[in-house]
Amino acid sequence: MHAMTNRRFTELAYERRGPAGWITLDRPSRRNALSPTMLRELHEVLDLASRDAELRLLVITGSGGAFCTGTDAGYYWRTVGVDDGISRVVDELVEPFAEFVARLRNVPYPVIAAVNGACLAAGLEIVRCCDLIITETREQSEPIALHRRVEKLTGVLGAQPTASLRELKAMAARAAVAG
Repeated sequence: MHAMTNRRFTELAYERRGPAGWITLDRPSRRNALSPTMLRELHEVLDLASRDAELRLLVITGSGGAFCTGTDAGYYWRTVGVDDGISRVVDELVEPFAEFVARLRNVPYPVIAAVNGACLAAGLEIVRCCDLIITETREQSEPIALHRRVEKLTGVLGAQPTASLRELKAMAARAAVAG
């Protein structure tokens, strides 16, 4: 039995698939922009995963055709206009995000970014913390152009190798034949 089973949060979902844990950012109406709630939930998932001795791999993806378009600009603009707004943004968004990416970099097993759509700003920071970046290939679509830019940017910024889903399936098939 897995120490951690499938779990639905408010703004993300966690699913075990064999030895892999899948985190799905799930705010499609906001293109999976990070909010204070989502960041709390991401920390909670990492806490739960750290207690799961059977977990061997973590995958992060997004729902609704976007990976993550950064932090929630609506939250930012609503919050900075009130007393102590800047302090709240730092306390509720900036510091929790910095702590999340630091924790993600130190996960003791491989982390895969399954980039399935728009990926900007803080989304790129998440991708940079991953060991492998997988992008979805689509015919004549704007997201694939963005994926190519993400691959180039993250390569320049120090992220790990990238592969398309087609390439990953081919690698898995070769490994099965050789295995």
